[in-house]
Amino acid sequence: MNQEKKLRYGIWDRIAVRILRGAEEEMKYKDDLWVPAAYTIEASLIISISLLLIAGGILLSFEVFRAGAESVRSIAGQFRGRSPSEAADRFRLARAAADVIGNLRGK
Repeated sequence: MNQEKKLRYGIWDRIAVRILRGAEEEMKYKDDLWVPAAYTIEASLIISISLLLIAGGILLSFEVFRAGAESVRSIAGQFRGRSPSEAADRFRLARAAADVIGNLRGK
């Protein structure tokens, strides 16, 4: 009998029956509609916080890039207008000073 029913009904009829059964099951829990809403709110909060963190990271990287560019400009300004040998001497002196400071700090 069960086999005959399966043969008699087409695939679309079986799908329709499953959809109707699922709708009946959902109607049993209609008082619990706040549960999907809570998950939706939680997901939107997680997405919002993630977007804020990404935006903060982008702004921080721009700030670091700007600070690095300023230090490069200040170093380049020290070498402008000088002869190549004088610029090389200043560069070696700055590098030696950086090494000494690094050694004093223990790095």
